[in-house]
Amino acid sequence: MTTQEFEDYRLVWLVAETELILLPLFLPQSLFFFLPRAAPGTRPKLVGNTFASLFALGGLAILLLLGLIPREAVAAQELYETGHEYIHKP
Repeated sequence: MTTQEFEDYRLVWLVAETELILLPLFLPQSLFFFLPRAAPGTRPKLVGNTFASLFALGGLAILLLLGLIPREAVAAQELYETGHEYIHKP
C-alpha cells in the first residue's frame, strides 16, 4: 500500500468513525437517564420511540451516503489528477 493509499484509507475511517459517533444523536445513551425516571407504563414507548428514531436516522444516513459517494469520488479524482503532486511534496 502506497503512502497516498494509506492516507486515503485513514481519512475514510476518520470520517466514518465521526459519523458513527454523531449520527445517532446520543439517543441510546439518553435511555440511561430517562428509563429509570419514566413511569412504568411509558418505558416501552420510550424504547420504541428510540428504535424508530434510530431506524429513521439510519435510513437518512444511507440516503445521504448514496447521494454523496458519487460527488466525493469525482472530487477525489479531480484532486488526485490536478493537485496530488502539490499536496504531498516532502
